[in-house]
Formats: sequence, C-alpha cells, structure tokens
Amino acid sequence: DSMLDSNSMLSINVNTRVNKTGNVDARLKIDLLDPASKTGFFVNAKNIKMKNFNRVLEPAALMSVKGGTMVSLKLRSTLSANGGQGTMDAHFENLKLLILSKDTEKETNFFLNVVSGLANGYMRNNNIPGEPDYHTGKFKFSKSPNDSFFKMLWICHLLGLEDSILGSASRDNRKAKKQAREKNLKKTSKNRKSKTKTK
Repeated sequence: DSMLDSNSMLSINVNTRVNKTGNVDARLKIDLLDPASKTGFFVNAKNIKMKNFNRVLEPAALMSVKGGTMVSLKLRSTLSANGGQGTMDAHFENLKLLILSKDTEKETNFFLNVVSGLANGYMRNNNIPGEPDYHTGKFKFSKSPNDSFFKMLWICHLLGLEDSILGSASRDNRKAKKQAREKNLKKTSKNRKSKTKTK
C-alpha cells in the first residue's frame, strides 16, 4: 500500500509473513520534494526464527545462526544521500551462533567449532527488554558511491543485528582493523612507487 499525505510525504507499507509463523511490517516514508535528504525506513517484526537472518549475517559478518527466536524486532532508521543511521530493538532468545570459515563460508573445521562454542559463552544469547543487560543496537554508516538504495536497507539490518548481538565494541574493533589494513596498503603502494622512481 502507498499513500501521499498533505505535506508531500509518500508512505509505502509492506506486510508479509516469514515461513508461515513470523510477521514483518515494513514502512518507507519518502519526502517527494527532496527524496535524497531524508527517507525513513521502519520495520516491525514478530516471532521469526533467527536462521532467517543468515542471508544478511553470513556473507558480511562470517557468522551463521544455528538456533534462536526473534520474539520482536523494531528497526528505526533515517537514510539520505550520504548514508544512514538508526536503532534496532531486537528481543531475541536462545541464540546459538556458528563462526564461519573465511574460505568456505559454509563448512567449519574442528577449531572453528571450538571457537563457536567459546563465542556462545560470552556473546549475548538472550536480549530481553527489562533485563539489566538488554542492549538497543545503534548504527551509523556512510554511503559508498556504488551503494544502491536497497543495499542501504540491507546495511541497516546488518549493522542493527550486529550491534544487538555483538555490541558496539566488536564493530568498532573491526572498523579499526580495516582502517589499519587500508593504511598499510597505501604505505606499501607508496613505497613501491618510490622504489620504481629511484631505479
């Protein structure tokens, strides 16, 4: 369904079911006078088996959900031509993760199974509203030149789930490592060019 209100905001609503048990209600609010400046993206979901999120988590976070239920999920985000930001309130229970191999992304060896066991020991397996350790996921990202609008919607889900499950520290740690790798690559490239000139 879609509707245009008096202040030129287009509202698009989509409601669907996941595997006949879960409900997902998604809504886009687009300012038709300036769609690049501000678009709202909202999702409400209930009773979804967390394995359904593997399409988002496996390729980017190299982890696979083996069990658990998303009792409820509320995603609130704002997108623009520069990127997006928002929050995710994810109430999940009995989450079990499997760490994936970077080579196969599907099959894991004995070592990775041990790592998965350890990870499940300190990761958040339950995120229940009202409990002391409940965590609201927060995310903010910049848009790359080649990122499509639908990829930005995917990134909202990925970062929201990642921060809800792992916490901001893990995300920031990975970001710092990525920046360090990029810095080293630039330094190596600069050294190679310098050596080529001296020859």
